[in-house]
Amino acid sequence: MVILSPHYDESEIQDWGIIKAKEVHNAVKGGITMMPEKNIGAVEHFYGGISVASLDISDDLHLGDRIHIHGRTTDFFETIDSMEIDHKPVAEAHPGDLVAIKVPGRVRMHDEVALLKL
Repeated sequence: MVILSPHYDESEIQDWGIIKAKEVHNAVKGGITMMPEKNIGAVEHFYGGISVASLDISDDLHLGDRIHIHGRTTDFFETIDSMEIDHKPVAEAHPGDLVAIKVPGRVRMHDEVALLKL
């Protein structure tokens, strides 16, 4: 589950590109909300020079999906704008695929990847 902190307002969240303000407005009630997530895999490798994560997924993943990558020291949200399998751009990935996606920050091996259900 994702918990949105009550000390962030919608404009800050929208500026970060985490979630669209409308979705936050619909999701937040009383300052703290839990948004359903489904674990769909884990980080297998991080390429720091190009800021790309390799994900081993256990469920379908599509362009435009919003994911939550979290671990002991990692915790951020990302919209899938592009992804590759074997250095070829793809629009969707399926269970068992090793998918490369661009990430905004450092991730670590075995960080969990969850699909946001908005």
